Amino acid sequence: MNGLMRATRRILVDYSVVLAYLFAIGSWQFVTNTPLTVRTILTLAAFCALSNLFGYLSASLRALSAPSAEKPEKREFVDDPRAILDLAKLKGYESIRLFAPYLGKWMTISGV
Repeated sequence: MNGLMRATRRILVDYSVVLAYLFAIGSWQFVTNTPLTVRTILTLAAFCALSNLFGYLSASLRALSAPSAEKPEKREFVDDPRAILDLAKLKGYESIRLFAPYLGKWMTISGV
Protein backbone atom coordinates (compact mmCIF):
# COMPACT_ATOMS: atom_id res chain seq x y z
CA MET A 1 0.00 0.00 0.00
CA ASN A 2 2.85 2.34 0.84
CA GLY A 3 4.46 1.76 -2.56
CA LEU A 4 1.17 2.53 -4.29
CA MET A 5 0.91 5.85 -2.47
CA ARG A 6 4.50 6.73 -3.41
CA ALA A 7 3.84 5.83 -7.06
CA THR A 8 0.66 7.93 -7.08
CA ARG A 9 2.49 10.90 -5.56
CA ARG A 10 5.29 10.54 -8.09
CA ILE A 11 2.82 10.56 -11.00
CA LEU A 12 1.07 13.64 -9.61
CA VAL A 13 4.38 15.48 -9.26
CA ASP A 14 5.61 14.44 -12.72
CA TYR A 15 2.39 15.50 -14.44
CA SER A 16 1.48 18.46 -12.22
CA VAL A 17 1.74 20.96 -15.09
CA VAL A 18 -0.54 18.89 -17.31
CA LEU A 19 -3.01 18.44 -14.45
CA ALA A 20 -3.00 22.21 -13.82
CA TYR A 21 -3.60 22.78 -17.54
CA LEU A 22 -6.56 20.37 -17.55
CA PHE A 23 -7.96 21.94 -14.38
CA ALA A 24 -7.69 25.43 -15.92
CA ILE A 25 -9.56 24.31 -19.04
CA GLY A 26 -12.22 22.50 -17.03
CA SER A 27 -12.90 25.38 -14.65
CA TRP A 28 -12.47 28.25 -17.12
CA GLN A 29 -16.17 28.91 -17.70
CA PHE A 30 -17.02 28.71 -13.98
CA VAL A 31 -14.23 31.03 -12.87
CA THR A 32 -14.37 33.68 -15.62
CA ASN A 33 -18.04 33.47 -16.68
CA THR A 34 -16.89 33.56 -20.32
CA PRO A 35 -17.06 30.80 -22.93
CA LEU A 36 -14.02 28.67 -23.56
CA THR A 37 -12.68 29.40 -27.05
CA VAL A 38 -10.02 27.75 -29.17
CA ARG A 39 -7.83 30.82 -28.70
CA THR A 40 -8.03 30.44 -24.91
CA ILE A 41 -7.19 26.74 -25.12
CA LEU A 42 -4.18 27.44 -27.34
CA THR A 43 -2.99 30.22 -25.02
CA LEU A 44 -3.20 27.93 -22.01
CA ALA A 45 -1.43 25.18 -23.96
CA ALA A 46 1.37 27.62 -24.84
CA PHE A 47 1.75 28.54 -21.16
CA CYS A 48 1.87 24.84 -20.31
CA ALA A 49 4.55 24.18 -22.94
CA LEU A 50 6.63 27.18 -21.85
CA SER A 51 6.45 26.16 -18.22
CA ASN A 52 7.63 22.64 -19.16
CA LEU A 53 10.45 24.12 -21.25
CA PHE A 54 11.63 26.45 -18.47
CA GLY A 55 11.43 23.61 -15.95
CA TYR A 56 13.54 21.41 -18.21
CA LEU A 57 16.09 24.19 -18.79
CA SER A 58 16.42 25.02 -15.10
CA ALA A 59 16.88 21.33 -14.25
CA SER A 60 19.55 21.08 -16.95
CA LEU A 61 21.36 24.14 -15.62
CA ARG A 62 21.22 22.80 -12.07
CA ALA A 63 22.68 19.51 -13.27
CA LEU A 64 25.48 21.29 -15.11
CA SER A 65 26.37 23.53 -12.19
CA ALA A 66 26.22 20.76 -9.58
CA PRO A 67 29.60 19.51 -8.41
CA SER A 68 30.66 16.27 -10.01
CA ALA A 69 30.49 13.14 -7.87
CA GLU A 70 33.50 11.65 -9.65
CA LYS A 71 36.71 11.09 -7.78
CA PRO A 72 39.32 13.72 -8.47
CA GLU A 73 42.11 12.68 -10.77
CA LYS A 74 45.40 11.60 -9.31
CA ARG A 75 47.64 14.59 -8.80
CA GLU A 76 50.63 14.92 -11.05
CA PHE A 77 53.55 16.66 -9.40
CA VAL A 78 56.31 18.70 -10.97
CA ASP A 79 59.67 16.91 -11.02
CA ASP A 80 61.75 19.98 -10.23
CA PRO A 81 59.95 22.76 -8.29
CA ARG A 82 63.06 24.97 -8.43
CA ALA A 83 62.76 25.16 -12.22
CA ILE A 84 59.34 26.78 -11.87
CA LEU A 85 60.67 29.30 -9.36
CA ASP A 86 63.42 30.18 -11.83
CA LEU A 87 60.80 30.60 -14.61
CA ALA A 88 58.92 33.10 -12.44
CA LYS A 89 61.80 35.53 -12.92
CA LEU A 90 61.49 35.49 -16.73
CA LYS A 91 59.23 37.77 -18.77
CA GLY A 92 57.65 37.65 -22.21
CA TYR A 93 56.61 34.90 -24.59
CA GLU A 94 59.69 32.80 -23.89
CA SER A 95 58.61 32.37 -20.27
CA ILE A 96 55.14 31.26 -21.41
CA ARG A 97 56.65 28.67 -23.76
CA LEU A 98 58.94 27.33 -21.01
CA PHE A 99 56.15 27.30 -18.43
CA ALA A 100 53.58 25.43 -20.60
CA PRO A 101 54.71 21.87 -19.67
CA TYR A 102 54.07 22.62 -15.99
CA LEU A 103 50.46 23.83 -16.36
CA GLY A 104 47.96 21.77 -14.38
CA LYS A 105 50.63 20.04 -12.28
CA TRP A 106 51.08 20.27 -8.53
CA MET A 107 54.16 21.47 -6.72
CA THR A 108 55.25 20.76 -3.16
CA ILE A 109 56.57 23.72 -1.24
CA SER A 110 58.12 23.62 2.18
CA GLY A 111 60.07 26.08 4.18
CA VAL A 112 60.22 28.29 7.20
